Amino acid sequence: MRRALGLLSLLALAGCGARSDIESPDAPGSAGACVLFGGFPYAQGAAVGDTWVFDAGKWTASAASLDGIGPGAMATLGGQVVLFAAVSSNIATSTQTWTWSGGAWIAQAPPAPPPALVSPGVAAAGGGVVLFGGATITDGPDYQAGTWLWNGSAFTEAHPAHAPSARWRASMAAIGGEVVLFGGQGAAGVMGDTWTWDGADWTELHPAGAPSARSGAAVAAVGERILLFGGYVGGGFGGTADEVADTWSWDGSGWTQLSPSASPPARDCAALATTGTSTVLFGGFAAGDASTLGDTWLWDGATWKPGPTAGPSPRGLAAMGCW
Repeated sequence: MRRALGLLSLLALAGCGARSDIESPDAPGSAGACVLFGGFPYAQGAAVGDTWVFDAGKWTASAASLDGIGPGAMATLGGQVVLFAAVSSNIATSTQTWTWSGGAWIAQAPPAPPPALVSPGVAAAGGGVVLFGGATITDGPDYQAGTWLWNGSAFTEAHPAHAPSARWRASMAAIGGEVVLFGGQGAAGVMGDTWTWDGADWTELHPAGAPSARSGAAVAAVGERILLFGGYVGGGFGGTADEVADTWSWDGSGWTQLSPSASPPARDCAALATTGTSTVLFGGFAAGDASTLGDTWLWDGATWKPGPTAGPSPRGLAAMGCW
């Protein structure tokens, strides 16, 4: 059960909020291959640092690895996948930034990076990447409400007039140059609010029929819509069967619950990303946190279909992006 984990495990587990929030501002959904990094298999008790590539309908292990890097969050910017992660230590001091354009991870060294944000929401829009919230970790999570902007070489902390409340594990993606944030978990528990970022300020929306409050839902831009799947609807760190298996779509003004003929089992902290031909979901924590999952599912625009059975080992908190 996640409640029983120590500080190092808590640092790793926190990463599921943003592990999979992907959108390319240049050509959403046009990327041809996806890269998956890391994650947290409970059985090992520590984050893994391996890298896998999903291309032409199958997974291939990469020789590239980042040992000692905790689970992170990814976005696609200018044909590159950008990984934001905290170092897997009890007290990490800053966010680590890496880029991938095929074959290798390249470390970036931006001046004045954010603090070690665990599980921020991440999405790309307007020629940059937006990071929101997350938590810093000492003896426990200290929820954050900061907005950070990455322009490809440096971070800037924004100071908008309005912002969502402090949280981690929010789901973020972007369509039409606008970032959409949903849910997450803060001091009072899971949340179900919807916000948009227009490049200068946050605006809270109040759409009818929104998903229930949750954290760790998988989210990705799919064409001109945002797809959201699953998540954790309880108030703590899991341990009971509080994961869900519903599928939702955001069209720019409202949420619609979809009714696919088939669906992955309930989970949270799964990775989700869109390639040029399909939307790929991988892994996550099973309902009740009984185990991690290692299954792959493909969204074809109407329903979920099982993907290849050979691939990464079971894990939650993996980050995935496409280029």
